[in-house]
Order: sequence, then C-alpha cells, then structure tokens
Amino acid sequence: KRYGLSTTGKAVWELMNQCKIDDSMTMDSYILRGKGIKEFKDSAGKKIYIVDESSMNATTKLFDVISLAEKETARDILIGDIKQLAAIMAGGEFERLQKSKHVTFVEMKDIIRQTDPFFKEVVKQFAEGRASVGFKMLENAKMIHELVPDKDDPGAAKEKLFQDITN
Repeated sequence: KRYGLSTTGKAVWELMNQCKIDDSMTMDSYILRGKGIKEFKDSAGKKIYIVDESSMNATTKLFDVISLAEKETARDILIGDIKQLAAIMAGGEFERLQKSKHVTFVEMKDIIRQTDPFFKEVVKQFAEGRASVGFKMLENAKMIHELVPDKDDPGAAKEKLFQDITN
C-alpha cells in the first residue's frame, strides 16, 4: 500500500487520482494525525514516505517528516520542482537538499501532462528557459490574445477576448 503527502489539497488530489496513491493527505494533516497511517514499503521492507510538492513545504514541515522517517528508519522520497511555487512560510530546504551531497537527486525531464505534440514542445521550450521561443510558437498558432481596452467601451475588449478564446 502506498501513502502520499503534499502541501495542498489540490496536490493531494493529484496524488490520489493521477498517481493512484489512495492514502494521501496534506503534510499538516499527516503531522497532526501522527502514526495512525498505512504504510508503503520498499522491496527490503523499509517504510517509505512520498512527499509531493516538496518545494512548497516550509523547512519546519520537511524537518518534521524527515525526523519522523529517521526515527522510524524509514525513507523519504521528496518530489517537486524548485522552479515552481516556493513555500509561503520559511522554505528553501528542498532546494538546499538537492544541492547538497547528502541526498540522491534524480531529475525527470519527460513531459507527461501535455499529450498534444505541439503543446509538449511549447512546454519544453519554457522548461528549458526559452520562453521567447515558446511565446513565438503560441503567437504563430494564434493562441495569444491581447486585451486592449477601448476608452469609450471598456467592456467591449473583454467581451471580444472571451469570444476569441471561445472560438
């Protein structure tokens, strides 16, 4: 049985629905719930905690989970992207861990959310720091819509934008 942890309810939903980790909850819920959890174990029988959206977690929360895993001789798998949203509270520990020599770091480069080849390529351009290329691709495909307010009728531009997007 697998067990997933994340910062937000939306990310927990993703763990449950996309990753099929039924027993998932926010880190706050887990920390409050204590040890009443179902376990996921590796092939050697060692308990594993999977923590999603790790870059969004406060350092203190990551410390709590890492400390608990250490106490239970469990293993932590921290998943996240340091280029996405940072923690609201004091954070940055996930990035520091990645840069340290004390953890094994694996980078995944496969784009799986976008299935359309065009959008996969656009996302790849942005992910590799070539935003101008990604924007140009979207512009060439007429997928960028600009809202230019009309001083006489400010609502008209908004209505036109909605119509363009709908079309």
